[in-house]
Amino acid sequence: MDKLTDAFGLIGLMVVGGMAASRVNIITPAIININGVHVVFQDILNTLLPSLIPLVITLGILKMINRQMKPNTVIAVIFIVGVICSYLNILAVPAA
Repeated sequence: MDKLTDAFGLIGLMVVGGMAASRVNIITPAIININGVHVVFQDILNTLLPSLIPLVITLGILKMINRQMKPNTVIAVIFIVGVICSYLNILAVPAA
């Protein structure tokens, strides 16, 4: 029975991980110019690991929660970092 419970727990974690990758929709609009050739940084990230930015953001939020930060503090950090990264053209929400 313990093995069955562990298996269902593992399936649940996989579903939650997949949901985080599909629901957190953030890209980087950064373009790197190498010898006159424009390279889209998001394409490089997608080649290495699709949905890398949502994964990093989700793990960062999990780390803040594990450090016993209050929910309002976590929301404020997300808001402030999001505004700063958007203003500096580091992160963006893709057009619909």
